[in-house]
Amino acid sequence: MLKHNAVFLVIAVAMFSVPGTWSQDAAKPQESTTSVAPAVVEITPKTLDVHVGQKVKFSAAAKDAAGNPIEAKPSVWFAAPFDLAGADESGEVTFHAAGVVTVGAVIAGKTGYAKVNVGTSKITALEIEPLARPIVAGSAERLTAVARTLNGEPRSDASIKWTSDKPSIASVDAAGLVTGVAPGSVTIKANSDEATAKVTVQVVRDAVRKLSIKPATADARTGDVVHFAAADSGKEPPVRWSVTGSGAAIYPDGAFVAEKSGTYVVTASSGQHSASASVVVRPRSVEREVEVVSHVPMPDVMMSEEWIIGHHAYLSTIADKLFVYDIADPANPKLLDTLKVDARLINDISTTPDEKIGVFTREGASNRKNGIVFLDTSDPSHLKVLSEYTS
Repeated sequence: MLKHNAVFLVIAVAMFSVPGTWSQDAAKPQESTTSVAPAVVEITPKTLDVHVGQKVKFSAAAKDAAGNPIEAKPSVWFAAPFDLAGADESGEVTFHAAGVVTVGAVIAGKTGYAKVNVGTSKITALEIEPLARPIVAGSAERLTAVARTLNGEPRSDASIKWTSDKPSIASVDAAGLVTGVAPGSVTIKANSDEATAKVTVQVVRDAVRKLSIKPATADARTGDVVHFAAADSGKEPPVRWSVTGSGAAIYPDGAFVAEKSGTYVVTASSGQHSASASVVVRPRSVEREVEVVSHVPMPDVMMSEEWIIGHHAYLSTIADKLFVYDIADPANPKLLDTLKVDARLINDISTTPDEKIGVFTREGASNRKNGIVFLDTSDPSHLKVLSEYTS
């Protein structure tokens, strides 16, 4: 008992002496072997510049007042703030986000620190989404690109430079908006850091004489999909769709859907020509009475989510338990099994369409790491853990 209290006090001292936020990702304590109190703990490297996604192995050395080394191992490693980096018991630190990170180790009650400047990861790859159709001369379409770092993560703040190899056929601006000038083929290039991507864009002449939209008017409920089509004397030219207002969307194929009621104007553009149609959207207003036929009491935990598979209900909790109930008779649910995992919250439970594999997220584990748990649900009454992924 005294030994455990001593370890707790060492960790507590380290927590309150860190210049910054204590990391919840602190590594598991180890036993210190020294009987001499160190005067200083030196962390190597002392200062460092890294990028997001990098892993660095740090070392710690204890010395007495005369500068002589002391044979002892760290009882704990930590990195703070915890949302920027995490340390394991060996001193390896993984950097998750940009900022200034304090890395430290505790040896016999003495704490040493290192300062790390974490920069954003360099862009190593670009992915350009090709246009769905040619651009009509005189009209414009916007290209989008996803910038990815070395570990494959997207970078939303990446600065992308767009260029056209034939501005006389199509130009492109800083936002990736491509404007057709004359018929032909053009290569649009995107650059960010050392990454480059290319896409071919076709520009066709404006042969439209009179553009029309069908249906010219539409009446729908929220959530309904209305399919619009644009035509020019029976032909279907390449068009660009748009819609007024923020409560609705229209897709490249002319499919319109609104999540808010109101009146919307849908426009199809092709070259110098355009046509519009109106849509009146009414609230769906679907109401049904619900009859409660039974309930499941949970005296010691709070329920988080549920997932129904046939005659089985999976109930996750704000705790470490997942309950399996037989609901073949909804008025008389029966508890069949309880699955326990290392967590303080089980969430996002679901299964594959064939109901063979299940998955849920777990948060607040004893090691402060979140993760995903995969389940064998081939026997829906008794779940088995197949594997886990820890972030």
